[in-house]
Formats: sequence, C-alpha cells, structure tokens
Amino acid sequence: MCDIDLLIHAKDISLCRAWLQENGYKELDLSKWAGDDFKYMFAKDYKEIEINIEIHTKLFWHTDSSVISANTSEKSEGYDFLTLEENFVHLVGHLGLQHTLYKLNWFFDIYLLVDKYKDEINWQKVEELVRELRLVRSYNLILWILNSYFYDKKTLNPIGVPSKYIRILVT
Repeated sequence: MCDIDLLIHAKDISLCRAWLQENGYKELDLSKWAGDDFKYMFAKDYKEIEINIEIHTKLFWHTDSSVISANTSEKSEGYDFLTLEENFVHLVGHLGLQHTLYKLNWFFDIYLLVDKYKDEINWQKVEELVRELRLVRSYNLILWILNSYFYDKKTLNPIGVPSKYIRILVT
C-alpha cells in the first residue's frame, strides 16, 4: 500500500488536519498544481513503517463533481462510505485517469471488487456516473482488460464502443 486516502467534507478540513497533527502526523509540503488543490498529505513513522494519509475533498481533479462526494448514501457507525458503484467508478478513475494505468496493483483492486460484487453492482448507475464524470475511455479500457484476461467470456459491457475497437487501440 502506498497511502491511505480519506474523502472528507471540505468544511471538515481544519478539524481533520488538527486531529492528524495531534496524533503525530506531519503535514507534507506538496508542490500544488490545479489538479492537487483538493488534497493534503500527512506522514508519520510508526516503528519502522511510514504511514501516509491523503485527505481529499473531492475524488477527481477534472470535475467539481457532486456526483461522488462525501455526501453519499451509505452509512456505517456514523460515517459516510462510497456505494459499491461509486467505489468502482473511483477505482476506475484513479487507475485509468489519474495514474494512466501506472500501477497494476490498483487494477487488481478493481478486479477483486468486481469479482466479489458484480451481481450486486448496479451497472446502469455505474454507466451514469462514468458518463457524468467523463471517465468513459478509462472505464471501457479497464472493462476490456477484465474481459480479456480475467473472465472466460465477455462479462462486462463497455459503453458505446465495440470491444474489437478497444482491442485494436491497446494491442
């Protein structure tokens, strides 16, 4: 694991930063660009391990989306959580858009989520989120890889692009 990402309400930034600092985390100076102005990085050494925590007020730099936000409908013990659909779309955007397929360990997270919950995920809701967040290319590419290398047959359907065209683009 590289870091722990926490999505919080923008109004809670000061509270979260203070809590992390009170618990021994040091805020790291990040060279900020427009794509990073919604996150803060903290680090703490614990025994021989460095723990890195990023706090985010939104999930994607390219959209001011209220589609996926800390206001989601899933709750547990007083905390908000992303729904299955939001979590899947976040993982797709994180790997495909933000990190351009750089680390395949994140791809494996997507595979594990889909493998465990593919019958419970509302795929229509996923497609709506993907379109609204402008993640269609990342989504289609990741589905093509899942279908090509992890499933025996075409299990997941990309949006609007026949899989043969995606295959041509990546091979």
